[in-house]
Amino acid sequence: MILNMPKKTTLSSGINALHCVCAVLLISGLLLHTVGMVTPNWIVVNMEKDSENSGINDSRKLKTLTLGLWEACYHLCIEYHCSPITDDFQRHDQGILQALKAAQVLATLGMLSGLCCLGEMCIYLFILPKQRVKSFLIKNILLWTSFISLVFIAVSTSCYAAGVHVKLDFFHQNSKIGYSIVLSGVGGAIIFLSGILFHISDNDAVYIYVHV
Repeated sequence: MILNMPKKTTLSSGINALHCVCAVLLISGLLLHTVGMVTPNWIVVNMEKDSENSGINDSRKLKTLTLGLWEACYHLCIEYHCSPITDDFQRHDQGILQALKAAQVLATLGMLSGLCCLGEMCIYLFILPKQRVKSFLIKNILLWTSFISLVFIAVSTSCYAAGVHVKLDFFHQNSKIGYSIVLSGVGGAIIFLSGILFHISDNDAVYIYVHV
């Protein structure tokens, strides 16, 4: 009986299935981190029982305060408005503003590092094959770039949680972490996962085989 040999599933350009998975993961991680960066929901403060609300008419009473990297949003009974977050923290002298600025810079660096990963992946998949060159240096650089992106994002979320959330909770004592900071952290982890998988994507052990 003659057995057919397994065959690697690759596209005409040499891109295999794991390359495609890595690209999807990288783009998804970047999108999650970017959405987390721009949405003002890193911290949610329930202001209904706050002392600052006492004696205020119910229609003007502040219900919820949500904070992001760039904006603070105020949810009243009949209104909703946002303002630059630095304006609201100018009066605090507990290092909140410094921690906020550090988180902004680190989150931005994390996004830029992720974009660098995407550029390096495109070079490896679309430019080098046309020149009949396979550079493992690009894959090594991409792996380290994805790790650096994860570090930037992790430190950014840590700065925000420790420098803003903990100190803000000292004033209000009813704040909690919002969904935006979670999206940012998960996005960073996915970016690094895509870098790891892409680094091993040309190993024989990780190819997907089919019988023909």
